[in-house]
Amino acid sequence: MSSYTILFVDDEYNILQSLKRLFFDYPEFEILTALSAEEGAGILATREVDVLISDEKMPKIAGSQFVHYVKERFPDVVRCILTGYANPENILKAVNKGEVYRYLVKPWNDGDLISTVRSAAEYGRLKRYNRELETQLKAQNESLKKEVARRTAYLQKALTTVKSEQAKAEETLGGIVTLLSHMIGLVHPDMQEFSSRAARLAERIAVAMELEQDELYNIRTAALLQEIGLFEANSGDHLNADHAEDGARLLNKLSALGPIAILIKHHHERFDGKGEPGGLSGEEIPLGSRIIRTAADYVRLIYEERMERSAALEKMTRGVQTIYDPQVIRILRDQEAAVKDSKDSGIPIQIKNLAAGMVLKNDLILKNGVLVLPKNTALTQSMVEHLPNYRFLNPEETVYLRAVPETE
Repeated sequence: MSSYTILFVDDEYNILQSLKRLFFDYPEFEILTALSAEEGAGILATREVDVLISDEKMPKIAGSQFVHYVKERFPDVVRCILTGYANPENILKAVNKGEVYRYLVKPWNDGDLISTVRSAAEYGRLKRYNRELETQLKAQNESLKKEVARRTAYLQKALTTVKSEQAKAEETLGGIVTLLSHMIGLVHPDMQEFSSRAARLAERIAVAMELEQDELYNIRTAALLQEIGLFEANSGDHLNADHAEDGARLLNKLSALGPIAILIKHHHERFDGKGEPGGLSGEEIPLGSRIIRTAADYVRLIYEERMERSAALEKMTRGVQTIYDPQVIRILRDQEAAVKDSKDSGIPIQIKNLAAGMVLKNDLILKNGVLVLPKNTALTQSMVEHLPNYRFLNPEETVYLRAVPETE
C-alpha cells in the first residue's frame, strides 16, 4: 500500500515514463504524472499529493511559476524543480521565497532522486502533522482557557464566600471574647481591670518581639481571659494552676479558642520547670504563656501590691531563669524604660481636668481595654464634654500631655 503520492509534471512524455519505471520497485510511492502545469493543477484539485516535482522549462507556464501557484493554492504540497534548462535567476528566486524544497538537475542520479523524493515526502508529512498538532493544541488551549476562566470564577466566588464566612466567624468569635470578658467583670470587676492591663502589656511585649498578627491576637485574648477559670472558683482570688486548667477546659469547648486555651493553661509554668500544671521548662512553655505570666505578675505587683515600677522590675529580674524567661524580662524592662521616658517628657494631669487645646502624650484607654483617644490627639471641647459618658473611665486617673494652652 502506497504511503506517499508523488506528482511529476513535465512536457516530455518519455521523461515521465522513465520516472514511472524508476519508482516502480518502490511500492511506498504512488506516482502521478502530468504533461503540463494546467493538467497538474487539475490533479492537485482532485487528489491529495505529498510531493510535486516539476520541470522548469515548459510551454505556457514555467515550473517556477507553477510552484508559486501551488504554494498559494496547495501549501501542504512539498515542491521541487527538476530540469536541465533552468533559468538560474528564476530558480534562485523560487528557492529564496521558500517555494521550492529542492532544485534537481537532469540527467538525474537515480539514487539521489529517490532519496530526495523520500525526504521531501517525509518532510511534508511531518509539516502537516506539526500543523495538525498546533491546531489541536490551539483548540485545547482555548478549551483550557475557558476551563481555567470557569474554575477561576468558581474559586473567586468560593473565596468570597469563605472570606465572608470567615469575617462572620471572626466577628462572632470577637463577640464571644468580649462577652466572656464582660462576664468576668460582672462577677469580679477588679479582675477585669487587672486582665485588661495585663493584656495591653502582654501585647506590647509581643509586638516588641515582632510576633505574627495571629500570635498577637492569641496572646492579647488569652491575657484578657486568663481569669476565666474563676467561674469554677469559690473566691475572688487570682487563678492558680488548677483554675488555669479549668479555664482552658472551658475555652476548649469552642475549637476556635483552642490556641488561646493552651496559653491560659500554661501561664503558671515556671522557666525552671517547677511550675504547674505540666512542669514544663524553658522553651517547652508556649512563648505566649511566658509573656502572659510576666505581664500579669508585673501588673499585680504594681496595682495590687502597690510597688514602685522600678522595685517591681528588680523583684522580677531576680526571678529570671527560675520563674521568668530572660528574653521576656529584658523586653519588659526596655518597654518600661520607653514608657518612663515618654512620661518624663510629658505633663501629668488628671482626666477630670482635661481641657480643649491640650494634646495627649499617650493613648487614652479605658479599664476594659477600649481605646478612647489615640496619642497626639488635640482635644476639642466636644471631646472633653463626652469623656464623662465613658463608664470605665476613671476621672481621677493621670494622663500625660504634650502641650497645654497658654493662659491669658
